[in-house]
Amino acid sequence: MTFPLATFLGTTAAIGSAIAAGLALLSSRRSNEASRAANCTADSLAAIEHDRWHRKLTPQIRLAFVPGTSTLQMKRTGPVGLDRLDQVIVTVQNEAGVKHTGHSHLGGSPSEK
Repeated sequence: MTFPLATFLGTTAAIGSAIAAGLALLSSRRSNEASRAANCTADSLAAIEHDRWHRKLTPQIRLAFVPGTSTLQMKRTGPVGLDRLDQVIVTVQNEAGVKHTGHSHLGGSPSEK
């Protein structure tokens, strides 16, 4: 013996459960995509911050050659937060006749001056 009302209510509950499961799946996917986007943003922000600190703490040095002598004067001009250096190594090479245009160097390419 079946009860039409019980069958109707059971079918309605099953359909409602299926709709709720579909909506939960959709919400879960959207949340997962948002989480991935937030992780990408956090990674790029960390890289930007790392580069900023690297630039901020890179020693700034001014070199001046005294004409007529064999003296190279070196002065640390910054940054303020960098109180001391553990070591400074200066290498002078005789590169007469060597063209440096188009070459990449650690400190950047030679200036045009």
